[in-house]
Amino acid sequence: MRNAALAYCLFVPIFLIWNGFSQSSPEIEKARQVFEKAESYYNSDYPTDRSDSLALILYREVIELLTVQAPHLSIRGDAMIKRGNILQGRRKLANAATEYRNALVWFDQSGKDSALYFQACLHLGSNFYNGFKIDSARYYLEKAAALAIDKPFYPDLDVLYNSLGAMYFQSSNYLQAGNYFKKARLLLDPNSPDYKETYNGFSNNIAICHAALDQYDESLNIYQSLLKDPYLKNRVLQNIGHLFFAKGNPDSALYWFNQVQAVQSNSIVRMYHEMARIYLDKKKPEKVLFYLDEANRLNQSLGESPKERSANFLLRSRLAFNQADFKEALEFIETGLRGINENNAPLVLFELVELKADINADMYAATKLPVYLETSVKAVLQAIETASNIRKTYDNDEAKLFFNNNQHRIYHKAAELIYEWYLTTNLPEAMEAFFKVEEQYKGSVLNDQLRVSGQRAAMAGDFKPLLQEEYELKQSMAYYSSLLNTLKEEEEISRIEKEMVSTRVALSRLQNRLLSTSEKQASPDSVLSLEEFQTSLQNNLAVLSFLQTDSGLFRLVITDTDSRLDRIPFDGKLKENLQLYIEAIHTQEEGVRFKGSRSGSLLYQLLLAPVEDLIKKQEKCTILADGFLHLLPFEALPVDADLTTYFLDRKMISYHMSFAQVGNKRIPNVQGLADSSWISFAPFQEADSNIRQTGLAALPYSEEEAGFGADPGSFVKTAATKENFLRYAGNKSILHIASHASSNKDETGNSWIKFYPVNPDSILGYTLFLPEIYPLQLKSTELVILSACESANGIAASGEGLLSLSRAFLYAGSNGVIASLWKSEDQVTAYIIRSFRTELQKGNSVEAALQAAKQEFLRDPAIPVQFKQPNYWAHLIYIGNCADESAGLDWIIFGSLILAFMLVMSFVYFRNRSSSSFN
Repeated sequence: MRNAALAYCLFVPIFLIWNGFSQSSPEIEKARQVFEKAESYYNSDYPTDRSDSLALILYREVIELLTVQAPHLSIRGDAMIKRGNILQGRRKLANAATEYRNALVWFDQSGKDSALYFQACLHLGSNFYNGFKIDSARYYLEKAAALAIDKPFYPDLDVLYNSLGAMYFQSSNYLQAGNYFKKARLLLDPNSPDYKETYNGFSNNIAICHAALDQYDESLNIYQSLLKDPYLKNRVLQNIGHLFFAKGNPDSALYWFNQVQAVQSNSIVRMYHEMARIYLDKKKPEKVLFYLDEANRLNQSLGESPKERSANFLLRSRLAFNQADFKEALEFIETGLRGINENNAPLVLFELVELKADINADMYAATKLPVYLETSVKAVLQAIETASNIRKTYDNDEAKLFFNNNQHRIYHKAAELIYEWYLTTNLPEAMEAFFKVEEQYKGSVLNDQLRVSGQRAAMAGDFKPLLQEEYELKQSMAYYSSLLNTLKEEEEISRIEKEMVSTRVALSRLQNRLLSTSEKQASPDSVLSLEEFQTSLQNNLAVLSFLQTDSGLFRLVITDTDSRLDRIPFDGKLKENLQLYIEAIHTQEEGVRFKGSRSGSLLYQLLLAPVEDLIKKQEKCTILADGFLHLLPFEALPVDADLTTYFLDRKMISYHMSFAQVGNKRIPNVQGLADSSWISFAPFQEADSNIRQTGLAALPYSEEEAGFGADPGSFVKTAATKENFLRYAGNKSILHIASHASSNKDETGNSWIKFYPVNPDSILGYTLFLPEIYPLQLKSTELVILSACESANGIAASGEGLLSLSRAFLYAGSNGVIASLWKSEDQVTAYIIRSFRTELQKGNSVEAALQAAKQEFLRDPAIPVQFKQPNYWAHLIYIGNCADESAGLDWIIFGSLILAFMLVMSFVYFRNRSSSSFN
């Protein structure tokens, strides 16, 4: 009986479902027939308004037929999307967006067809882009891109990546735009009838991106192949002209410009302006005015772009300025400034304000009237503020390139003007302005990186997997970058480049997601005032900041109670002695005495002696170097007449990138740490067969640096592999590498550190390249010691110092780095690091321990005299903040006073008690 009841219960629902489907099948079949008829109109080879209207009606009928009977059937969602496509083609964007949203709602309810969901996101993103709603467009297009991962069969992928490329190009993210255009080009079907036309269109877009990124040769190579395309020829001719102008070849630029057919286009307006710039440099004012008038006429006929209007007045002002008509030049600037701001024309605004500073500076030079100097300073400060806002507000490649290309000139110009203002007025405002200019100039990229890293480190646990994914993608990019340095076969290179494109796209998408999260927790950027910086300084620390321009070397000295600004003439005497000393200190010849003592003494007299009175009480000195001074070990400069006492004997020396880095108090907490807190790598202790195959020399004393191999944290010989380094590098407080290294002064990607060559034929297997260091996770690492040659040296970047191996470890999170400025004797390095290790265990700070280690080396009678010359012992420098030992001393004194007070009170108490008892 129970079995019969169960069978009945199962049968009835099945019967009802079957009956329901049977009843609805005619409606579903009708919907399918109507859909097929709609498709025939939609896919017509020659669509018309009538065919589109009929398709819209039929798709609507499909949707209505299925709404009740079979709402989850895929053709219902497909009909919504195609109605949206037809409406979008008719520029009825709001109606089209409604259809796409309906399709997304349908997917959320049915969840059956992710390909249709992808199409809805893609077309809705395009809809928003066409409607200039960029944030919404980016959201839905990136969502479509995320859905398309590992889905090469999805339709319209080339459309998706082209749309993303166009969107990022429009927002001046040229690197990302180029990546998407390349991705779209890879997806083209070579058998398609319009393949060549579409391929050339993508290639043109890629060439524009290369040009915008100053990659002129790559862009020219593409354009040469596009000259045969009649549809693109006119634009290509124009763009080749722009490229030659950017490359500094104005005659070639004019040659190509003169082949362009003038049409009604904003691009022709820009071309005329560029031709005017060329003739401005050629000092042909008639030609300048002709092209400015042509540009103005065309701009007005096109509706007058405020940006191009202001660019026109900018060039008219330059022409008047060249002709010494200061009044007219300033009038043109004021006219050009009207109608533009940092939103609609930030780069033109910058140029106008900078030119205003130049004009007023020349007027001051001619008249010596203070009002012109003050106006010039205000203008140049406004230009710097505009440049900073461009870098912070416009997170795109154009902004970054603009900032990098202009910061050297504008900051140097500001330094010269502000110093002149300081000399003529001695106003505190002038000193404050100079301090802020230096702070915004030096180390801005590193400061931004560490700030963002700190924000991301504070993210909630839900986002940790995303950070890990970002780390892995960066590792992949670093790997591909390193691999390209070793490959020779074109086919392999092409394959790796394609992998890099895909990885870069994935990384950018992920970083956009992380950025949207970190912004919620971001603290606003701020620049300390001079007073705030002084208040934060330890009372035993002096900061010496140098700024090198073409005409001079500025020196700003700051202690907790005082400051001083002056300029050292960067004349032949200084340059000659600096060159002689750097050459001498980088040269080691057995049996040859050091030749740089006299030059070093003169450098001390020029650079440090004039401020001795200001820093006399301070035990520590942090150097913020610039230009050639990055190569100079200040501690090795002789301070006395007999050249035997060094600046090392007077001060504990450290180096850093900026005032912000000094002020953030990221101090290595390593005093008193035992050997177990170290992790060391010494791969070249002895030359076995694998090492001999690499051609690299053995470093027999490196094992001593690594704790003689006794500590479990030491990786020596065959254990010191790149694999072990990447696995364990961030596990201890102190990371120590005693190995071979090289800093390529021309190409950062070729700077490296070597590990044990398990497979000598695989350079990648035992070489850690500079790009691989930046993404390392060293948040738990207090100090990195790179007793490897040239690890503190590198490419000089304006305002950013040396792009060195040591700087990369600071990026990765270390609180400090000890590194080498040049190659030195293995035995000398081992002695100093061994002694440094002992001094740390005694409780000394990093800077005190390094000073003591070097002094012990110099005083050791067992060390040969030759090795006591600066070119052997001064190569190791400390980059990081000094410990605030004065604070500790204050607590000791305070504690001692309390103890003494308690002893006195105890003595009085017991004496009174004894007297009372006696009585």
